[in-house]
Amino acid sequence: MRSAVAILLSAAALAAASPVTPIPNGISVQTVSSGVVRLTVESNLAFRVSVGKNGPVTEYPFLDDSRPAPPSFQTVNSGSMVGISVSGLGSVMIDPNSTQFAMQDPSGTAIVTSRQLLQPSGGSSICDTARPGFDAQDPVRISGDNGGALSGQTQESCCSACDSFSECTAWVYAPVPDQQDNCWLLKSASGVFPSSDRVFGGQTEPPTPIVGSTITLDADSSAVYYGSGAGQSNAGTLSRTSGFEHVENRESDAPVYWSSQGYSAIGLQAASWQARDGSVVWSQVDDLYLIPAADIDASTRGMWSITGAPSMLPRWALGFLASRWGWNSEEYINTTLPQFRQGNYPIDAYISDFSWFTAQDDYNCPSDGWSWYSDFGYSNLTYPHPKEQLSYYRSALNMRMMGIRKPRLCNTELLSYARSQGWLVEGGLNGRDLNYSIPAMRQWYSKNQAHFRTDGVAGYWNDEGEVYYFQFYWWNLAEVETLQSLNATERFFSINRAYTPGMQRMGAVYWTGDINPTWQQLQITPGYMLNQGIMGNPYTTCDIGGFTSQTNALLLTRWYQAGVFLPIMRVHSTESATPHFPFLWEPAAANAMRDALNLRYQLIPALNSLAYRAATEGKLIMRPLMASFFADTNTHDLTSQWLPGGSPLGAPPLH
Repeated sequence: MRSAVAILLSAAALAAASPVTPIPNGISVQTVSSGVVRLTVESNLAFRVSVGKNGPVTEYPFLDDSRPAPPSFQTVNSGSMVGISVSGLGSVMIDPNSTQFAMQDPSGTAIVTSRQLLQPSGGSSICDTARPGFDAQDPVRISGDNGGALSGQTQESCCSACDSFSECTAWVYAPVPDQQDNCWLLKSASGVFPSSDRVFGGQTEPPTPIVGSTITLDADSSAVYYGSGAGQSNAGTLSRTSGFEHVENRESDAPVYWSSQGYSAIGLQAASWQARDGSVVWSQVDDLYLIPAADIDASTRGMWSITGAPSMLPRWALGFLASRWGWNSEEYINTTLPQFRQGNYPIDAYISDFSWFTAQDDYNCPSDGWSWYSDFGYSNLTYPHPKEQLSYYRSALNMRMMGIRKPRLCNTELLSYARSQGWLVEGGLNGRDLNYSIPAMRQWYSKNQAHFRTDGVAGYWNDEGEVYYFQFYWWNLAEVETLQSLNATERFFSINRAYTPGMQRMGAVYWTGDINPTWQQLQITPGYMLNQGIMGNPYTTCDIGGFTSQTNALLLTRWYQAGVFLPIMRVHSTESATPHFPFLWEPAAANAMRDALNLRYQLIPALNSLAYRAATEGKLIMRPLMASFFADTNTHDLTSQWLPGGSPLGAPPLH
């Protein structure tokens, strides 16, 4: 779009210029065929486009409700388009008749446009229901046309084919062909499930609730997209063609991206996006944040202006953290911890699985629980005198303890009470998971676990809470409320098996889940963290050495060496494997691990400075090379090297 001269509208002219209505921080525009579009400024770095609503814009866990008030704006028009302009930020404008759209920089140059932002409401085509990032559950294909399996299709031809069959109620499209077929026409489906390489459209039995609208943005043919998260299948690359809300063990995704076209986008309300055929299509989106962002740094600052700047972690969290499943007795703890000091292996904290609070895990706990189970206590086998023990480990060994937490209850009495209050959420393990989005439940949970903090537990490791997308966000909020009630100045720190945007403002760290001890897993680990950073999460860690089975000395050593340059350095291992503690391995490996730890501790002052810069200036701690050298296309998907802050280059051996 050519640069346009924006004409300021006076209040009187605006009042007379139906269909535009002033609202807080922006304007409401009544389009001819697609409902209401609200254009607002939400921070000094971000606009918001809200679709199909006359009331207040949506509030969402992504959002930092303590962010500063947005700057002032002016209402402008250009030809048939009307919008808002903010000094130093630019403008957003829409044509009420065609829904043509543009976001422009302060000089009036278009950053991103749309020939038709919205499709007319009331359309009956099954193509209007596309959901990128989802596949059909229990699909039953139609009887005709090769049994409902088609090859060589585009998304448009796939959904059009479904439209042409009376018995077709849903369709699934594969952007990358699966063998020969890449389009399946369905008679029925029981539901949907996340799948990054599929697009689902249509209805399920019972019908899937479809909320939100479809927003289409034009895209340059050369545009590349980054920052929607990562899982096992795509952690080794940085660029993306789709994104959606999804968390599971070893994967966290969000409907956000930075486009090399010069802007970032954040979608709310179970949104998803897909780049295809010269456009970016957002599905089921009520509110879309658009951030002018020429580079990754501007994108990060813009996202954090909406979702909140990362909290400073306690300094000790940047040191070495030794975790394992198997701290099974007081004697074992008392004989193991001193070996770190005796062998001159720097360490700040150890992390315990189930055994710190219970002698038996709860995986076989029935839906009504066990009467003897302790959800908020200590195991007599490991902590018969918890306050005294934790105080001794802290004073004599300078070690803190973090303990695992599960999102559920197993004690019969507590389960019965939570169930009577309506505090349990569907799904989870035997229906025992708590619903942390309920304020009264969080208050109860916070009160019951408060003694852990006063006893000396330094932080939590939150596991297995992927029962719904924002579970970890609300869970951490309950833990933050505990700490603030006891010590409002102490920095919060937790480790979590999922991340959703906004968690960074609490000091909640993401770990990449229960990974395997393989070279391939080591090689994709940096990519996990780089992808998370672009998505807005500066702190990611992993199970150094791999969790699920026995590792070997060379692989573990290489992982230690890579861990030096990761935001958080933490080892972890399963109960049956040799713990990943240096003194348990052959001398050559142990010495190399000590060298890695010593280098890590030499870097802690720099890492702490980088953490402060992230919190105050919006710069990532672990930066992909493409953030600084985007003109070099070799950096666009490079994950084996990175920049801790801005320099030096982190390039550990991964083979």
